[in-house]
Amino acid sequence: MGGFFGVAAKEDCVFDLFFGTDYHSHLGTRRAGMAVYSKEEGYNRAIHNIENAPFRTKFDKDVNEMRGNLGIGCISDFEPQPLMVRSHHGTYAITTVGKINNTDAIIKDLFAKGHSHFLEMSGGDINEAVYDAVDVNGDGQVDIEDVILLAFKVPGVAVKRDVFLKQELMGKCSRENVDSVVEGRSLYEVIDTEKIDKIAKSIIQNERLKVSGISAALGTPGGAAMVATIPTDIAQYYGCLLRVAQKLMYLYGFSQIEYDLDGQCFDTETMNQIILCMGVMFGVANAKSGLLTLAKALGKGVEKKLINKALTKGTIYPIVKSVSKWFGVKMTKEVFAGFFKKAIPVVGGVIGGGLSYATFKPCCERLKNVLKDTYLSNPNYEENEEELEILDVAYESVE
Repeated sequence: MGGFFGVAAKEDCVFDLFFGTDYHSHLGTRRAGMAVYSKEEGYNRAIHNIENAPFRTKFDKDVNEMRGNLGIGCISDFEPQPLMVRSHHGTYAITTVGKINNTDAIIKDLFAKGHSHFLEMSGGDINEAVYDAVDVNGDGQVDIEDVILLAFKVPGVAVKRDVFLKQELMGKCSRENVDSVVEGRSLYEVIDTEKIDKIAKSIIQNERLKVSGISAALGTPGGAAMVATIPTDIAQYYGCLLRVAQKLMYLYGFSQIEYDLDGQCFDTETMNQIILCMGVMFGVANAKSGLLTLAKALGKGVEKKLINKALTKGTIYPIVKSVSKWFGVKMTKEVFAGFFKKAIPVVGGVIGGGLSYATFKPCCERLKNVLKDTYLSNPNYEENEEELEILDVAYESVE
């Protein structure tokens, strides 16, 4: 079964939480945990195995160290709880009590639809408390949009095009040329392509070093701490990928990625544009043709209304949907497997850091190689029939 107990008080509530949670000890025999919050100290959490010792013995030291006027405790037969979650709602502790009888069927159905990934415990079961915590965009599914939104919440991930271009180009060309590029002039008109590629390679290398260090550092706790570090690791890893994506797009002629810092959200067409870039990074089929078509439309001055329609309802949208589906099905198996290695303390950190370092550069290189040869970035770009067909259909849909 299991049981939970919560307290909200004007004064310190730790002892009330301790005894209230202990009262439920007869309802579970494997895991127990408490989480408290105070304005002065923030969150404090403790989780212990109670299979071989009673609740009071395991938590008596924690009670003397924890402080807070808000608290939640849990006795569980299965999952280590409470979980700490950082989301668009803010940071909070979450616990669940209940039994899902058809877990396997639910998971199989979600995986088949390409939507979800879940945290697995050492026994091979899914931690049910995570179900309610990972859906960032609130659509009832866990997909690439959730990962992108989670990553963009990391400070510094959103890149301002004008600031980035000025920082990168100052000293490499005249101020007049820098200003003209910021205003929309193609960079290849003021700097030769070799220098542009050199800047791109430097960007990739700098972010690559950052992400491998982050992954290794977050991988060292292991065990129960893995539940708390995995969302942060994912946000940091994809945050670095998205920083590179934005910088490469600006370098090779794309306009500002519009992100609402206050609302922490994108409009649909911007989100779909980012999904295409992520698809190119991971080598997803058709993502390249979608991005090349988008670049061509922008380069030819196709009106924004038409581009937005192609991205959200029209000819490019099916490509976006197929890319999203690929991520839903494949990320769990091929990418997130690296994050789950963090259940092994220290060794997990080494593996995670090595995995990030090894996988990061190929992703970025794929995007760079596509962006450097588009209608926006290459004056000698040769159109292909697939792009022409997609654009023709887009024009017809508006007419």
